[in-house]
Amino acid sequence: MTSIDASRFNKGTAYVSVDLHQVNDRNTYLFKTDDYGANWTRITDGIPQSQLGYAHVIREDLVRQGLLYAGTENALYVSFDDGEHWQEFDNGLPPAPFRWIALQENYGDLIAGTYGRGYWILDDLTVLREASKDILEQDAHLFSMRKTYRLPDSGLAGQTSIHDATFRTDYLEDAEYGLPITYYLREAQEGEVIFTVHDDQGNLVAEFDGAGKAGINREYWNLRFDDSPPIKLLTAPPNYPDAAREWFKGENNEEGWRELRVEGSGPNGPLVAPGQYFIEMKTPTTTHTESVDVLKDPKSPATLDDIRAQTELALEIRAQVNALTEIGNSIERIRYQIESLKDEDEMSRELRNSLERLESSFVSLEGQLYILNTTGASENLLRYPSQLFSHLKMLGYYVMSGDSRPTSSKYEVLGVLSGRLEQITTKYEQLLSTDVPGVNRQLAAGGYQEIKEGLGEGI
Repeated sequence: MTSIDASRFNKGTAYVSVDLHQVNDRNTYLFKTDDYGANWTRITDGIPQSQLGYAHVIREDLVRQGLLYAGTENALYVSFDDGEHWQEFDNGLPPAPFRWIALQENYGDLIAGTYGRGYWILDDLTVLREASKDILEQDAHLFSMRKTYRLPDSGLAGQTSIHDATFRTDYLEDAEYGLPITYYLREAQEGEVIFTVHDDQGNLVAEFDGAGKAGINREYWNLRFDDSPPIKLLTAPPNYPDAAREWFKGENNEEGWRELRVEGSGPNGPLVAPGQYFIEMKTPTTTHTESVDVLKDPKSPATLDDIRAQTELALEIRAQVNALTEIGNSIERIRYQIESLKDEDEMSRELRNSLERLESSFVSLEGQLYILNTTGASENLLRYPSQLFSHLKMLGYYVMSGDSRPTSSKYEVLGVLSGRLEQITTKYEQLLSTDVPGVNRQLAAGGYQEIKEGLGEGI
């Protein structure tokens, strides 16, 4: 007898697995009793009898009555009807001796130990616990979500993080960090599957796309607010030779831009504070909503008020980064138009000089936002001083390093940086209201296309 599992649902019910391969009986032996062991019923229908079919373990699910798991010498099996029928549950698993099965009650995970192939974890058994014929007949279904712990980063930007997809080894394939969102689509969706996350006040927290393939799908929410949009560089760094400028154009993506790469570049959506959140899934024809409780790290010494203050400050910083990004992208669009106009061979010297003066003004202003003379190489951070963008982003990283109430100095630094951004915004608006219209009048008089100004997408 290799395992005994007493039922948590019915008194007198238990399951056992028996291994007789050492006496050359390699059949599968799984048994169930409902009368305290007076009588036993063999429950192996669906498990092929083979040289490697002998059983090592049987387990009853902790939540769904009648859901059983079994491990044999070469496969893992699942039964939804209390052992009357079994089916192989491979989910990408290689053939291996499944010697033990444990169920993690707090997270709802299944852990299978093998002989010679390590152990394997199925994160979040909700889909197995809720799966039914009624669900499979629906066009779409969003499964319930387990409580999820908010685990903060303890390091600073650039250090290995539990939230980083590169935090892996050659022999370990870990689940993504965050909340697993499992859903079912009866048919593949031609339109997008869109997820939105709101807090308990109805405020938008995050939005992301999901896979639209038929069957069971899983996406992850990283427990963060949305990141700031990227700064889209359309122009080459100023004062570079023509050959280098052509190289930068080759670095652009299919949309014709490349992302700014300086100190602080990268994600900046802060972790949400503990609380209740609502996940909405929209397909082209259906809408489904489920709630989830995000819990504080039990090891964290911070109070809930501390974490809320931390998140609120991080969101204020993100708002400043968003405003800076809008200005930076607007300047890039204007500079791109000026560069295109300067390529006109027949343009008068007077008009060309006006364009160059306007371009110089915008370059000078943009250079106060972030390093312009950068190739993305790390040594450029030593050659050029960091600017406002990097200062704001790094402040955000420092604020969200670990769980703690922000110190007064962090609020003071944000006040100083916000003041600098306000000055830059004033100068930017002056250029838009005075200098750009003046050059546009010259362009119109010469029969050229005027510069499109202001914030917003497009050129």
